[in-house]
Amino acid sequence: MVKTAFFSLGNVHRIVPDPDTALMLITGDGPMQEVPQGFASVLQLCFDDVDEESLGLTVGSVLDRKPDGGPLCVLQNGATRILPDINHARAILDFVDRAQCSHLLIHSNGIRRPAAVIKFLVERRGVLFRMKVERDTLTRPQRQSQWLMHNGRLLRMLDLAHEDALSKEKPHKKPLHKELAVSYNTTKSQG
Repeated sequence: MVKTAFFSLGNVHRIVPDPDTALMLITGDGPMQEVPQGFASVLQLCFDDVDEESLGLTVGSVLDRKPDGGPLCVLQNGATRILPDINHARAILDFVDRAQCSHLLIHSNGIRRPAAVIKFLVERRGVLFRMKVERDTLTRPQRQSQWLMHNGRLLRMLDLAHEDALSKEKPHKKPLHKELAVSYNTTKSQG
């Protein structure tokens, strides 16, 4: 069970593998990277660090996933960008849930995608966050910032996937508080 999450920026080949650490590698468009052997498990995802806010669109105006299951792409400044979607979020949650190790290292070439995953894990799963960043990859304002900016769309997709998974796990019966209220009322009228 993952207890601690941290992230790293820069060259993936500089990371020292640990058998008690799962590695999540998030990259933009491009081929999958070869990663050092020795991690408990590895997940590679490919999507860009874009969300509705950065595209100047209304939040929620872009589909959660493409109907045909392919990558959800948009044009930004003449370049095709892959948006994070519900399938990415489900893959992340499945990976974390199946991890048989104590630590999760999220490696990316930017801060916003790992920050969204970590924010979700801290707030929804109680995972402890530790920051592991190579100093030379951050600009001065980023080093001085008290808050890590996160990718809003990825965080929304993680929340949506989490709520969807919870709704599938819950048995379909009356809520406990209603049953207790009925029992209380019955007891009260008899007494």
